[in-house]
Amino acid sequence: MLLSRLRRLSLFASLICGACTSAFAADVNDEMIDHLISQMTIEEKVGQLTMASADSQFDWPALARGEIGSVLNYATPYAAADVLSRAKSRLGIPLLVALDVIHGYRTIFPVPLADAASFDPDVTYRSARISAEEARSVGIALTFAPMVDLARDPRWGRMVEGSGEDPTLASIFSAARVRGFRDGGLGTTVKHFAGYGAAEAGRDYNSVEMSEAQLRDLYLPSYHAAIDAGAEMVMTAFVAVGGIPATANQHLLRDILRRDWGFDGVVVSDLHAIREMLYHGTVRDEHEAMLQAFRAGVDIDMDDGIYQKYLPEAVRTGEIAMSAVDQSVRRVLQLKARLGLFRQQPIDPAAADAKLLSPGARQAARELARKTFVLLQNQSSTLPISPSVKKIAVIGGLAASRPDQHGPDAADGHNLDAITLVEGLQARYKGKAEVAYAEACEMHCHRIEGFDAAIELARQSDYIVLALGEPRDMTGEAGSRADLRLPGHQTELVELLAKLGKPIALVLFNGRALALEDVPSHVGAILIAWYPGSEGGNALADVLSGDVSPSGKLPVSFPKTTGQVPITYNHLPTGRPAMANDFFTSKYVDTQIGPLYAFGFGMSYSDFKLGLPKLANDRVGPDDVLTFSIDVTNTGDMAADEVIQLYTHQQIGMRSRPVRELKAFQRVALKPGETKQVTLKLPVQDLSYTDQDGSRILEAGTFDFWVGDSSEATDGGQFVVTDGRHVMAVK
Repeated sequence: MLLSRLRRLSLFASLICGACTSAFAADVNDEMIDHLISQMTIEEKVGQLTMASADSQFDWPALARGEIGSVLNYATPYAAADVLSRAKSRLGIPLLVALDVIHGYRTIFPVPLADAASFDPDVTYRSARISAEEARSVGIALTFAPMVDLARDPRWGRMVEGSGEDPTLASIFSAARVRGFRDGGLGTTVKHFAGYGAAEAGRDYNSVEMSEAQLRDLYLPSYHAAIDAGAEMVMTAFVAVGGIPATANQHLLRDILRRDWGFDGVVVSDLHAIREMLYHGTVRDEHEAMLQAFRAGVDIDMDDGIYQKYLPEAVRTGEIAMSAVDQSVRRVLQLKARLGLFRQQPIDPAAADAKLLSPGARQAARELARKTFVLLQNQSSTLPISPSVKKIAVIGGLAASRPDQHGPDAADGHNLDAITLVEGLQARYKGKAEVAYAEACEMHCHRIEGFDAAIELARQSDYIVLALGEPRDMTGEAGSRADLRLPGHQTELVELLAKLGKPIALVLFNGRALALEDVPSHVGAILIAWYPGSEGGNALADVLSGDVSPSGKLPVSFPKTTGQVPITYNHLPTGRPAMANDFFTSKYVDTQIGPLYAFGFGMSYSDFKLGLPKLANDRVGPDDVLTFSIDVTNTGDMAADEVIQLYTHQQIGMRSRPVRELKAFQRVALKPGETKQVTLKLPVQDLSYTDQDGSRILEAGTFDFWVGDSSEATDGGQFVVTDGRHVMAVK
């Protein structure tokens, strides 16, 4: 009966959908999925557990036979439409097309680290939603995002894809990004599970060693938040955690992800991660790698072909139970049903392409980018550019590089669509001031032949906008750096221009914290632009000109020198805290104590006066909610945003607790002279941490708190938690 119904639905779908890849014109329920599984051969089942990448070796006959269930890297509307049209499985099971839509599809938004600098989760929600709407319109159904890996060592290049060093900030932004993608119609993949950002020495793909408590307190919360927000898929990490590759780590995938968190979605390996287990030295051959990955809970093999090669025979010999394969196939088909793929209509790539990069999307990219810029220094009111300036020299290859506006992982972003810093300033100052450009050196600044021309242009100008930093090919995956200073001869260029005595605004394009110790004394202002996206040049012109005040805050501490890293604000205390006048304390002998710029720091063109923070009740129980309030006044002469941040510290615990932890924050917009009261709420249970047995425990005792505009806030007080409890007992 059910098979007959499926056939009728398939016939109906073929009549109304034409070339539609779906065999169904109605929603597919679990009963129908189970019956569909019963009709599949073992090769077709394994096909649903196989994801293939676009390349010259792509097995098109296998796709037609239904032995490839999903694909990646078909990035353009035409490529996505082509592969969808050629997927004709025997049972009409639709193909899942996935892509790294990280911070935009055709309209490119600021990179995720920049989003986090806004301290406004609506920024990342809106960018993710528009990105999803664009990608879904061309047939892409799932993104390999958000990347939620905590990055506490800026040498790691993939810091650019996440939300920085703090678990609270990362959790809030991870959840917002999932909701944005989902509301835009795109499935999401939480990656990389787990602890990938803790690769030793910040060197990508390196091993990870940490305690269970550190894993659960610092690195897991952002994954959990994304899953709670509704993420459908989890991707394993390349790294080994505690000597066990994450792709075969049953503690991560079965104990924590499935058992503790109740995740019932799909687990996919990272690209070639199953085969790469051979290099970890934990398997003898590909067959054993397949067994370990599948038994650990990896449902989909991403582009290794190892499941195709070995899993059918393993089922026939009894090494893998058919019921286990069916369970994984069921998860994949349920995902396809939830994403509406069984009802998917054919895509007209030309029509879809024409609707991308709409004026509304561009305007959103410009508005959101403005919230992400962080003003680190502004001596003598170097910024905004004075209206009296008549000639502006824009210097540096990054000022005119379209790809470096987009940054890494720009999906189907077209370089010609990007507005550069030079173009943005020329448009803003048309008819008001001359904006002239000199490259000085190419983006990496290996050559200095252009220095003389740039210096001469600067000499003839009233004002210098200097665009330096990291080209996008120095960040992202495999973009780890041993030296966090400005690359090439960039610092030398700064020093030469400084001798002219002209006002200099340094605009930095970067995807991580940089070591800038030698730079601030040579320039009047420093503005972090990150990689601002398609409208980056216009957004930067809005801020540099003073049309909009910068309002971003650092989501990661900036060190003075590379040798300080990792340097994080929420470190554990030591028996000999760093003291400048005491030699035998935890510090370096060749640099000053602390970061150059602290987590949460960022300046404005306006000034703010913060009142003393108030706490509604300073004695609370485990089920209570703490309520903090503070008055914020804009004492400057232009409208601007401030970000109020709440930090806590548990004075005494069974384990040492971080010296400070961000617990809440709120962005507030204020007109000149306006005062608003900001209220921050903190559930007492959020003060819990992981005990040595893996359970969550909330301890009674005294806590310090601070409310202010950065992690170095000084105003605060204390409160008492009157009794504690186990928030979550170990299973």
